Amino acid sequence: MAAEARATLAAMRELLHEMNDVHPRSPQPAVADLDALCRTAGPAGRKVTVRGIPESAAGLPELVMVTAYRMVEAALGAGDRGPARVSLRRRRGALHLTITGVRLAVNGPVTEHLRVQATAAQARVTFEPTGTVRALLPLRTGPSPDAPAQEVSPSPHA
Repeated sequence: MAAEARATLAAMRELLHEMNDVHPRSPQPAVADLDALCRTAGPAGRKVTVRGIPESAAGLPELVMVTAYRMVEAALGAGDRGPARVSLRRRRGALHLTITGVRLAVNGPVTEHLRVQATAAQARVTFEPTGTVRALLPLRTGPSPDAPAQEVSPSPHA
């Protein structure tokens, strides 16, 4: 049975390797790409103003950059047609992201998507009925320094 498991794993690895050769991983979008994202909303008839780039985007951790981009992408893609504004500000070890003019993003399926994005980055997100999404993305991820350390028992199989 162990030999079959090893053979199956080897075949899976080979398949994944072949798939990666056919479909190489594209680079993840980042905060610096927000200008381009917001410009694409313009030709669709929606005016989107962006503030705080590039000064707020310089040197951000990859998780923060990708999360901010994905949150803006989801909020702007919720279906609103009026003007919107995306604002980034770096302050006290966090990126403050504010998206206004996105009423459909603060109530409905997009709201849950934004919550999941925020949770993955250990961020806090709030939704205002006026159509504003606010997110506070910590620049340092990982356990809080105030959190108690968890001890892990050594494995009996080690």
